[in-house]
Amino acid sequence: MVRQSPLQRLSRLALALPLLACQPAGSEPPSSPTAPAPGSSSAGAPAGSEAPAISDVDHPISDADRTAASAEAKAGNRFGDALYGQLRPQNGNLFMSPLSVRIALAMTYAGARGKTAEEMRSVLAFTADGDALGGAMAALQGSLAEAAPAPQVLAIANRLWGLRGEGFLGEYLQHTRTYYGAALAELDFGGDPEGSRATINAWVAEKTRDRIPELIPKGLIDGSTVLVLTNAIYFKGLWERPFDPAKTAEGDFKVADKTVRAPMMAQKARFSYAEVDDAKVLELPYEGGRLAMVIVLPNAVDGLARVEEKVVSGGLAPLLSGAREREVEVTIPRFKVESSFLLGQVLKGMGMGTAFAGADFSGMNGRQDLQISEVVHKAFVEVNEEGSEAAAATGVVMTRSAVVGPPARFVADHPFLFAIRDRQSEAVLFVGRLVNPNA
Repeated sequence: MVRQSPLQRLSRLALALPLLACQPAGSEPPSSPTAPAPGSSSAGAPAGSEAPAISDVDHPISDADRTAASAEAKAGNRFGDALYGQLRPQNGNLFMSPLSVRIALAMTYAGARGKTAEEMRSVLAFTADGDALGGAMAALQGSLAEAAPAPQVLAIANRLWGLRGEGFLGEYLQHTRTYYGAALAELDFGGDPEGSRATINAWVAEKTRDRIPELIPKGLIDGSTVLVLTNAIYFKGLWERPFDPAKTAEGDFKVADKTVRAPMMAQKARFSYAEVDDAKVLELPYEGGRLAMVIVLPNAVDGLARVEEKVVSGGLAPLLSGAREREVEVTIPRFKVESSFLLGQVLKGMGMGTAFAGADFSGMNGRQDLQISEVVHKAFVEVNEEGSEAAAATGVVMTRSAVVGPPARFVADHPFLFAIRDRQSEAVLFVGRLVNPNA
């Protein structure tokens, strides 16, 4: 049986998570933790420990939270489209999780005030604030945690890593624990930056089943680091209609001005399929039918840029609006993509520059002395005959200051865009492109 993460239990139990009382380094958390009064500080859980089980503090997910979660999922897609648009000029394969980036920055946004909060809300496309936003994000994460029935896995985890003795506001820590399941662990960033980095990376590696073994690169944490906020998402899904490995064969894949050989998987079955102006759209469902991979294959070998522009400006929904189930002869490559990004400059360019200079995160510690120094994001995906495995993690590092007819043919033998989405909420969990399956 797959061990449930705290966020998987969000949809079944109450959401409010009490804070641990301030503990000396290395001490065990109390058996019945109590929340500090708003405005007080808490050291949180010892470094490396798991967040305690959800207690009986009552904050159930309401119908309003569920309604708001749907709006946040769609708004999150708009942010993801814009972020993809900023990253797409780079060469080669690309893969990321806009959901992971947005969750990590939502926890950061909870402590933002004034112009800093206004810019972040605009760039991240939040539709609510405060507890309303928290409730929506909790409902969305709880719903997604149930989207992949066993033995599949879709796990989301969050954590805060704070400078020992910093004295973060209890109200802020209560918010991130209640709505994101994010406990605070204290680390000695100044005295042991490499040990602190190793602790954070070990947590991310565990939550992503070792697919993201080193989120925080060497040198990003030093004596100026005050807080690191992390999100990790792991997905392992089995195709509703698996590909037969016996039918996988080496085939041609066109890359720019050359052709490479790649293992091409093939099958003929009924899938949701559409033909738009300059592309074909295929949806490959995972077991249970709620999650699916969408592949947008340009008609022209060199048509990926045009397809990307459409997705950046209008999202995936318009491309899927005309999809109908029909028999399709599918040929796609078996592939693996890993991507890594430093998003600081990108996010500044998108309009939240104040968060990186002259910021007001007084909602975190009561003072206007914190700012984001970098946002690091890594993502991994592997697609084979059985299904897909994907993982992503984000760290926010803070320092001081169907038509009946003949089968359609879908032969993905040239660059294409792909995404993994939740059909129910329409939230896009991951999005990327494959330019070269052998890269």
